[in-house]
Amino acid sequence: MDQQKEVFRRVLQACAKSPDKVLSVHSVRAVTPVLDGSMIRPARSIKVVFHWFSGNRAEHSVL
Repeated sequence: MDQQKEVFRRVLQACAKSPDKVLSVHSVRAVTPVLDGSMIRPARSIKVVFHWFSGNRAEHSVL
């Protein structure tokens, strides 16, 4: 999972350099790591679409 997190973080950072990008994220059974502040912070400047979101209400409020 650590390697997946690092790759995801790098993808977010790369997309943040081109704010016209839309990133589609499949987060089934990985909502908490995906919404981790250190992960999602770089994505604030890009459009992120979560499909198959399986999180709870509290996790949804982070979006």
